[in-house]
Formats: sequence, C-alpha cells, structure tokens
Amino acid sequence: NNSDSNVILVQWRSRTFYFTATLRIRKVGQEIANLINYLGGLVGLDQENVHLIGHSLGAHTAGYAGKHLKGLGRITGLDPAEPKFKGAHSKHRLDHTDAQLVNVIHTGAPSTYFGFGIKMPCGHVDFYPNGGTKQPGCNPFKIDLDEQNSEARCDHMRVLDLYTESINSKCLFVANKCDSYGQFLKGNCFSSNETEISIMGLKTTKPSYHPGTKYFLITGDASPYCIREYAK
Repeated sequence: NNSDSNVILVQWRSRTFYFTATLRIRKVGQEIANLINYLGGLVGLDQENVHLIGHSLGAHTAGYAGKHLKGLGRITGLDPAEPKFKGAHSKHRLDHTDAQLVNVIHTGAPSTYFGFGIKMPCGHVDFYPNGGTKQPGCNPFKIDLDEQNSEARCDHMRVLDLYTESINSKCLFVANKCDSYGQFLKGNCFSSNETEISIMGLKTTKPSYHPGTKYFLITGDASPYCIREYAK
C-alpha cells in the first residue's frame, strides 16, 4: 500500500559454520549486483530506485552488493551482524559509502551479555531504539528459558517487527539525535529543530549531519511498538 514497487526476495542457505558463511555472503552480494545490472540493461532499471533491505548477515550482504554498483539508491541494514565484523574495514562490512542512503537500525548489540548485532555506526544515519541493546519484552520471563541465547535472539529479531510496522503505520518512529542513550534518557536531546530529528523505518531520509550520527528513541514492548514521547 505504500508504493508501486516490485519486490524481489533473495534467500540462500549456507549449511556451514557461521564464519564460513560470512565469507560466502560476498559472492551473494556480487550476484545481487549482477542481477541489478542485468535488469538495468533489460528493462532500464535505474539503480537510484533500488532499495536493498537486509537483516543480520543480510545487511552486510547488501553492503557487498552496493560495493559492486554505482549509484545504488538505498540500503537498509536491520541489526547488522557483529561477530566477525566488529572493527572490520569498511570494505568488509556495511558502510555508508555503499549507497546514496544507508540507514541502519540497531536492536541486538551486546550490552551486559552476548549480542548478535553490531554496535558501531555504519550508515548515514544509525538508529538505536531503546539504546540498541536490550529490547522491552525480550526477557527471560517471556521467552524460552531453555533456548541458548534466547534473549539475545529476541533482541536481534525485534528489528524486523519495528521495520515492518514502520511501513504502513500512521505513527512515526520519531528519533532524536544524541551522543549517548544515557543523555537521551536524561532528556538532554529532545529538540524542536527538525535537523536533529529523524524518522526510523521506511520513511527515513538522509540527514544533514555527518555519517554515523546516532539517533535514539523508545519503543513499546509489543505491537504496536510505536509510542509518542514528550520531553518533560
């Protein structure tokens, strides 16, 4: 309902160890770029109109695709994976140079326990709902206690629910530019200046600040996740 678009799903299974999979996504990204180039020649597809969306390893896969293209419109990284990518050079992970707009949402970064998502900014605009680590509703009392790292998995997967809700919801995920989540919680980052506010999700636009600027917001613990915030 949001736009007149064609959606192509890329699904692949790597029946191997995680660290081997991190190497294989480079080839997947290249094949995605090949497809986009092919469609450009076949039907005149303009790369500026292409929006790649990837979760976890898929976020870095989209980054690899962007590195093989010139003028890709947008990449949305949904909690890009951290293991093997933490501190990696920009050519080996998702980076703001991979598309004209790279927006990233972090929900499962490590805090006091193991996390699957990367914490470092890697886009033009990086969103950290609830600080980007522990998500409300993801706690041992509401998930399977016997599943290893189940809380971390819940945090890592929450980003899918948030982004899905952002597509057609009338409630906007308003996020505020801030140096840290602690400062955000203290109310030091609420501003009426539009340049210091960004909308998380499908409606994200390129900010005026330098790449890697952090934006924070609070969400609910269940659907609908979008909630209104007011500075005290």
